[in-house]
Parts: sequence; structure tokens; C-alpha cells
Amino acid sequence: MLKLANPNLKRPAVDLQEWNRGLERLLIMKTLFKSAVTAMVLAVSPLALACDYPVAVDIPSGASATKDEMVSGVNAFKAWQQALAEYRECIKAETAEAIAALADSDASPEEQEQSRIALEKQLTQKHDASVDDEMTRAEDMNAQIKAFKSK
Repeated sequence: MLKLANPNLKRPAVDLQEWNRGLERLLIMKTLFKSAVTAMVLAVSPLALACDYPVAVDIPSGASATKDEMVSGVNAFKAWQQALAEYRECIKAETAEAIAALADSDASPEEQEQSRIALEKQLTQKHDASVDDEMTRAEDMNAQIKAFKSK
């Protein structure tokens, strides 16, 4: 039975503890829903993004390599760098396609926005990892060239 806060107003009293429990449940459900949508996007997006990461080349040892081996190694390294640039363009294009496809989905605007953010985050992580890999290998290649020239 409802208690009336003021019999003259004819309104029921609000149980603040029950109200707070309801809000807490609503926030938990909202958080779980967002997590589920993000997990779905991240689980499906590797299937949608089919760009292959280029296989890294072996860097010759500057201390023991011949001139022909070093020239071949440098040329292979440059080709790998070009393949990395193409990989980055591929993941950028496929991410843009996946984001465009979100507009055609049945997802709500909030779900679409969360999915877009997750896809862009994944793109940034893949791009940054490829740049870090390239920088690390370029430093190693330069050290081997320096070692080759010093012998």
C-alpha cells in the first residue's frame, strides 16, 4: 500500500533507497550493454578488416655481410617499408568502409557511435604498432649499415 507524503497532495511518498537501487541497476545495465556492443565490434572487426601485415625482412649483419648482401638487404627493407605503407592505407580504407556500413545497420545512434569509436581505436593501434615496428627495424638497419661501412 502506498503511503501519502501529504494527504492533501494525493501523491505517494518516494522511497529514496528503492529509487537509488533502481538507478544503480539502470547504470549497471547500461554499462553492460555498452561493453557487449564494444565486444561485438571488436570480435567482428578483425574478420572485416582483412589487410595482411607484411612479413618483415631479415636484416643482414653489417659485420659479416658482403656488399651484394647489404645492397640486397637494403632493397628488401625498402620494399618492406613500401608494403607497410600499403598496409596502413588498406586498414584506413577498410575502417572507413566499416564505419560507413554502420549507418546502414539496425543499431541505434549510440551503438553506432560506440562502434565507430572502437573501430577508430583499433585502426590507431594497428597503425601505431606498424610505425613502431618500422622505426625499430630502421634503427637496426641503420646500425648494420654503419657497421658495414666501418669495416
